[in-house]
Amino acid sequence: MNKKVLNIVSWSLFAIGVLFLMSFVSGKRNDIDLSDGSLEIKILHSDDNAFLTPDIIKKQVAVKLNYQIDSAKLSEINIAQLENTIKDIEEVKSVQVYKSVDGKLICDVIERVPIIRVIHENGMSNYIDESGEYMNLSAQHAAHVPIVTGHINESEFRESVREIPIDTNLMFSDIYTLGNFIHSSEFWNAQIQEIYVNEDKEFELIPLVGNHRIIFGSVRHMERKFKKLEIFYQEGLNNTGWNEYDTINVKYKNQIVCS
Repeated sequence: MNKKVLNIVSWSLFAIGVLFLMSFVSGKRNDIDLSDGSLEIKILHSDDNAFLTPDIIKKQVAVKLNYQIDSAKLSEINIAQLENTIKDIEEVKSVQVYKSVDGKLICDVIERVPIIRVIHENGMSNYIDESGEYMNLSAQHAAHVPIVTGHINESEFRESVREIPIDTNLMFSDIYTLGNFIHSSEFWNAQIQEIYVNEDKEFELIPLVGNHRIIFGSVRHMERKFKKLEIFYQEGLNNTGWNEYDTINVKYKNQIVCS
């Protein structure tokens, strides 16, 4: 047998051996019992929220799929089915389920982020998340976000801000726009505790510090209003005192009216 043929045979035997070993390892990996700690559910929380725990996820999966994840064998897990089941949980934004090379079942879960809580005129309440989607309240956790109260009719709302017709006068889009801006600002997110919708469907802001009310108006020129208000806070209220005024009106262009 010449050297070339010998090399081909050697490499072929090596490849067959590797494939056999991989098959053996894969088979052993799939026989792993997840009750021995081989299940890892990692949850990414944000903004100090914690709606979900690994136990909550395992319980919801058990109800929907009729088996306990942490007492199953790795070979019994349908990855796509489990991933879709976890994704359907109310508080889940996204999830990735996969088997690691060392034989673990990993569930990487990202939680939804509520930005405001809306309390409707009839008492119904819900969150709106950072994507503009409705989010039900949770028995496990209450998010520390500004509340929206006042003249809000739940019949004006949809499941998502993206479902609102362009030619509508509904408040949902404006409430989301204002709430999202406040949430994205470290200063205003710490300062504004309530957004009130008055009879004219305009916004009034209730700050955490001070006894005043901010007459904000509509969301038109929103960034300009907040910038003007921030300067007034820094250069005005810091000198006169935070309880000097009952109302601070920023509705009008290039001026602030206090009373």
